[in-house]
Amino acid sequence: MIRSSLLEVLSEDYIRTARAKGVYERLVISRHALRNALLPAITVIGLEFTFLIAARGNEQVFNLNGIGCSSCKACRATILR
Repeated sequence: MIRSSLLEVLSEDYIRTARAKGVYERLVISRHALRNALLPAITVIGLEFTFLIAARGNEQVFNLNGIGCSSCKACRATILR
């Protein structure tokens, strides 16, 4: 997902402009391209995190153990180690 977003961003006009100004390639990728390519990935991570929180809430209301309970137990186990 990040790779395809990065390839798409690298063809944008502002990337071409930064390269024409003589900015180092590493800075073009890290400051301009990667920053904009990470936005879709951060959005998906946020939505998945919200889904896990909602799943945990439903499990507590209906007293059913599932993915939310398992993920909370796994987090507690790794934090307490």
